[in-house]
Amino acid sequence: MFLLQWYLVNLDQSLTKLKVSSASTASGKVASNKNNKEFQTGVSSILASYDVICKCLRAFSEDLFVTTSERDLFAGLYLRPAYLFLENEQLVKDEGVRMHLFKCICIAVKSHHQQLGVLTSLLQLLIYYEHLSEPLAELLQILYEQYDHSGLGDEILHELSTKTFNNNDAKSPKVISVFLIKLSKLAPLLVMKNMTVIVKLLDSESFTLRCAIIEVAGNIVIHFCRQDGDQSEETGANIEQHKTQVHVLLDLVEERSMDINPYCRSKALQVLSAICELETKFVKRRPVMTKIAVQALKDRATLVRRQGIKLINRLISTHPFNQLHGSQLNLKEWKGRLAGVNQELDKIVPSDAGDMSMLDPDALDSPSDDDSEGAPEKQTTPTADVELINKLQLTAKYYSEAIEFINLIHEALDRCETLLLSKHKTEVIDSMDLFVLADAYGIQHASTGIRKMIHLIWAKANNDEGQQIQSHLVDCYQRLFFETPAEMPEREANILVARNLMSLTYGATLAELASLEKLLMLAMEKDQLISPGVIRTLWKVYSFQQREISKSQRRGAIIIIGMIAKADHSVATAGMEMLLKIGLGEQGRADLGLAKYTCVALQQCVSEDEWKKANTGSPARLQVTHEAIAALANVLIDHCDDWEWFGVAEQAIKAINDLCESPDIVFSEIIRTKTKKIFGAEESTRTPKQKEASLSQLLFIIGDVALKTLVHLERCEILFKRSKIASEKASASQRESKSKDDGNKSASAEQEDDLNAAAGGGTSEDDFSEAIAYIRERELLFGEKSLLTRFGVMVSNICRQGLSKNLDEKLNVSATLCLAKFMCVSATYCEQNLQILMALMDKSDNSTIRSNCVLALGDIAVCFNYMLDENTDFLYRRLHDRFSVVQRTCLMTLTFLILAGQVKVKGQLGEMAKCLEDPDKRISDLARMFFTELSTKDNAIYNGFIDMFSMLSADGDLSQESLHKILKFLSSFIDKEKQVKQLSNKLLDRLVRSESQKAWNDISYVLGILPHKSEEIDAKIQEGFKYTAVIVE
Repeated sequence: MFLLQWYLVNLDQSLTKLKVSSASTASGKVASNKNNKEFQTGVSSILASYDVICKCLRAFSEDLFVTTSERDLFAGLYLRPAYLFLENEQLVKDEGVRMHLFKCICIAVKSHHQQLGVLTSLLQLLIYYEHLSEPLAELLQILYEQYDHSGLGDEILHELSTKTFNNNDAKSPKVISVFLIKLSKLAPLLVMKNMTVIVKLLDSESFTLRCAIIEVAGNIVIHFCRQDGDQSEETGANIEQHKTQVHVLLDLVEERSMDINPYCRSKALQVLSAICELETKFVKRRPVMTKIAVQALKDRATLVRRQGIKLINRLISTHPFNQLHGSQLNLKEWKGRLAGVNQELDKIVPSDAGDMSMLDPDALDSPSDDDSEGAPEKQTTPTADVELINKLQLTAKYYSEAIEFINLIHEALDRCETLLLSKHKTEVIDSMDLFVLADAYGIQHASTGIRKMIHLIWAKANNDEGQQIQSHLVDCYQRLFFETPAEMPEREANILVARNLMSLTYGATLAELASLEKLLMLAMEKDQLISPGVIRTLWKVYSFQQREISKSQRRGAIIIIGMIAKADHSVATAGMEMLLKIGLGEQGRADLGLAKYTCVALQQCVSEDEWKKANTGSPARLQVTHEAIAALANVLIDHCDDWEWFGVAEQAIKAINDLCESPDIVFSEIIRTKTKKIFGAEESTRTPKQKEASLSQLLFIIGDVALKTLVHLERCEILFKRSKIASEKASASQRESKSKDDGNKSASAEQEDDLNAAAGGGTSEDDFSEAIAYIRERELLFGEKSLLTRFGVMVSNICRQGLSKNLDEKLNVSATLCLAKFMCVSATYCEQNLQILMALMDKSDNSTIRSNCVLALGDIAVCFNYMLDENTDFLYRRLHDRFSVVQRTCLMTLTFLILAGQVKVKGQLGEMAKCLEDPDKRISDLARMFFTELSTKDNAIYNGFIDMFSMLSADGDLSQESLHKILKFLSSFIDKEKQVKQLSNKLLDRLVRSESQKAWNDISYVLGILPHKSEEIDAKIQEGFKYTAVIVE
């Protein structure tokens, strides 16, 4: 026996050396093969040896040993090598070796009373060797199930529950956590026996151990729930005991959802998600689980919020309210069902019986007071009525619980709408999946989230996260709107997809339409998700004339067609005749919205993006006399009193500019015709109001034509440069071929020709660019032959009169827009009329005019940056305009200008910071977005913090609470240690020189929220404010 033990100990030493040598000679293939063979030989020897040892342990009874020490010595001969082998990770990975070692240990514990020695050794192995966490749990399972011995497991769990760990010891808690989790999966009953002891680990400071106990509780609950179906082997008392234990463990998990550590909260939610997938529904606990999940969505930790979203997902997909009416969770339908049941109860139950819907259904089965002694007799209710009332009461309770659950889900979805803007990609993707699932179950609030998440299509695609969000959004919309049942006929499938696409346009805002256009373009470019059959169906809806269809349907069809045509312009080209007949015909005149989107679709007949990207010439455009150009011109010339005409005119002008090869000729003719109509003899019969309305349309056309003329000039310049480059390449190739034919040409002559060609080409191109700039600056608005010259002074006079006279609103708005557009064309005209624009922005009572002036200043800052340097204060004042729409417009304009570097910030960031506490949530959200983006721009917030603080602290209209919220938000972006230290020192100097209690309080508050480590600052704050009187002689 001693010889076998000596052999095994030496074998372990040789295998350990073999492991070290194999690691050092891993590059040598021959040495590695040799080591593998020696290792396999050693494994075979271990298996053979422990076969013999196990037989010996079974053969030798404990009665053979006279004393306990002899018995322990005998068992120790084989246990000591077993412990050594367990220390070798490679040997433990071998299942045969592992099972033989476990068998030896189990026999020694069961038959030779080695529990105490094995306990000490296994605890040491568990703590010091990480690879033994799961194998030792497997050992206890084998000992408990195959050898019917739980004492060793009980003792190990007791010992672990009493251990304390150093704060710097991260290894031991992790090892014990893995061991406990594995044991709870393999032997849940063994762990449950000792749960009252193990639960003490919840008081540990190690969150790893707390997470492990939470998961252990979940594993035990899952085990008991899966065993509930097999009740033949258990008595009724055991079943009831298990139910009690399950509810106690669930209470523990729910309690830990409020743990101080986010990892523990996340683990609790993860366990609840796993429990939701069980066949046991836990109906009474579902409301609590749902409330926990909703609360988790408001958690500060991203990990917890993600698990909260997943728990909501599981609660919806496994909800128990699918027994009577299917799985749909439409709140309106469920409220209707509850109202119907209550009406039936009101009919059956007598009016003097009270409200039966408020009774506890369990009370219907309880003994009645009628049986009590001395009680007066009451009229008995027939048995059938009692059963019906009982049934209706239970049904009403069922409906009420369903409504409560749906309301909680609505609250969760409202919260998830804000999580769509999260910085964390996984959180955004999980939120999108939740909205898709909620829509599948008919939850009403899901549609709002689906509309909002479409804006994620603008996520920055320059990194993997942005691309994943975009592609996942396309996948979500594909599942929601593009996919059809496999068994559905093709025609019906096309109609379904077309109807879904049109529904996306109903009530959509401009932002939602722009996002939808981007999404459809990606869908067409990547996967061709929209089939030709769907496009044909959309055309049929657009051109349907057999009977009246709703305006929203026809509009929706042309909106989607225009979006698809942006990705594939042949879609619009193929239907041009239909566009002219429907959108610019009688239907278009009756529905200006239809005409507007028809003009948008017509713009896609020529793909501007393709020729801008490629080094090709201009795409084929339409002649001036084409019927499409004539139809678009008629839209502009015909008078209409509807405000919607201006939107149609804007798109018609853009369509003419994009489609026509000579748009300047068409625009000139339109302006002449429109002017003759307004100022001609036929206008003498019109009232002054009608004349003003017609003039407003003319001014709108003139202003937009001025800008589109600039676009046309830029296009001409690009085409000229391309043709110049092409001609230079052609001439160079000709010279090269000619030089090959004529070898006698001198090198000096060649150089002279090249220099002349280069000089001539450069001069022509520069001259053309200068000519374009001259036309823009001097000819368009001041040239003798320019039509626009006639209107420049008139527009200025109308705007000036609008300040003092009560002009028509349309005329006022159109004149202001025209003035702003003219100012973007010519710097000279801009200088002459800048003061008029400032006065309109400051004095006009029309919010639209004030907003347009703000936008105009933003455009001027881009076109002629130097003009706005001295007038930025006028722009910042609009941040606190009396109209909220002007405030929002100003904030968005300044956000663009500052982030794009068009405007230099000169201490006015404090005005932007005040918007963080604006009562209008849209303004405060925009301000938060601005400062979040600004924080990424070269320490901009740190550089301007002192100025912002000074302005905010000196503002008497700003409440102390709002000031603190703003300062806390701004200081969160200053996280670099060096910046914190420098800012703290600057504020400390101000603190010492404070002349008022308020100033001292504000500075000390900022110093309190900055993560500085200065004892001097803390001491100064502790001293408090000290007023120092200044004596003046």
